[in-house]
Amino acid sequence: MDRASLPEPEEGSLYHADLIGKDVHDPTRGLIGQIRGVFDFGAGEMLDVKPPQGKAVMVPFGQDAVMDDQGLLIMAVDAVWLDDDAEKETNRKKGE
Repeated sequence: MDRASLPEPEEGSLYHADLIGKDVHDPTRGLIGQIRGVFDFGAGEMLDVKPPQGKAVMVPFGQDAVMDDQGLLIMAVDAVWLDDDAEKETNRKKGE
């Protein structure tokens, strides 16, 4: 369906398609990655996120997520959802 033929989403809402290609930023971790897809398997929406390095991860899309003025999705991402290898690489670069 053509995006232009859809009604504007209600305030505080958006279409899943509007998230594709957006960057996900965690307030403490920084860039998590770019959104490749949005899925709902019945227990809540999940974002398919491709980090700059490493394998793609699925993270829950929570109510705390906020789209900022630059179109970045700001949300807290628990380390349990991140790929272990990517987390180890991030910690290595930080000198931890």
